[in-house]
Amino acid sequence: LPGPSVFLTDLTAGTVDPATVPFTDKVVRAGLVLDTRESEVDPHTGIFVEALFASGTGYTRTTGDARLQVRPVRRLVLAGRLAAEGMGGSPPLAAQQEMESSERPFVAVGGYYSLRAFYDGRFTGRGKLLGGLEARYAVIAVGDAVELKLVAFYDAGRVFGPGEAVRLTTTGLHRSGGGEVALRLLRNSLVVLGYGHSSEGGR
Repeated sequence: LPGPSVFLTDLTAGTVDPATVPFTDKVVRAGLVLDTRESEVDPHTGIFVEALFASGTGYTRTTGDARLQVRPVRRLVLAGRLAAEGMGGSPPLAAQQEMESSERPFVAVGGYYSLRAFYDGRFTGRGKLLGGLEARYAVIAVGDAVELKLVAFYDAGRVFGPGEAVRLTTTGLHRSGGGEVALRLLRNSLVVLGYGHSSEGGR
């Protein structure tokens, strides 16, 4: 990113505790997951809902995530997602840059898994809110085993700072939209090439 590093400025000023850089974490996780998707990598139908709790070094994390895929016609899949997370205690910066998931934690907010068209971890805070919509159309399909798809997406998300309650809101959202070309091979392989545009340019 252009301009001075906010992290280095905060580290020098003592806002970021030098003892937490680098940061070593030990985390215990528990949760409930409902998954009716026919494929984890590239689902056509089904729902995925998870409620998670994690306890790390000096902090806690509570996460909820819901995803829905519907297939109104054979070649078209419509998908939506809504996720939120809140942290308690004194989470270090490294922990705030990730969002919990039963599949695996991912960098948020910003990046391919949370807010496309923004840099990875572009926005960091104790609380996170994510939403997204996708339309995937199979231009070429050999059953469900091989598909060449055109994808249109819209992502929105934001973070909440100390003292802010995590809530559903349209205020302060960062937004991005774009398109992708995706190639699915069998059940476990997906190759994606995409472009997204936001208020900070294109990626």
